[in-house]
Amino acid sequence: MSQKITEIVLFNTLPDVDPEQFAEIVAVLERDFHMPMAGYINSELSRAENGQWLLFMHWETMAHLKKASKAMMESTKTEAFRNCLDVKSVKIQLYQYLTSWDNK
Repeated sequence: MSQKITEIVLFNTLPDVDPEQFAEIVAVLERDFHMPMAGYINSELSRAENGQWLLFMHWETMAHLKKASKAMMESTKTEAFRNCLDVKSVKIQLYQYLTSWDNK
């Protein structure tokens, strides 16, 4: 069975954060922080009509995810992202990845 992990992060930004600017901050976060990390597979960003954000990520193993999570809290590369978050709203769920379908 696969060791891959799906990480789902639901959160709100602070009220004064512009959604378009925040999406750019996340793009930089993914490109400069997550993508170079060992075990990173891919990620997606979505936003609900009520303003809640969803960051959907896949990792090769739980160990890779844990290492990335620890680094996220310590790296200066993640400060712009972290400073936009309503920290009380952050909810993280982890799932064992099973499969995916794509209709390209």
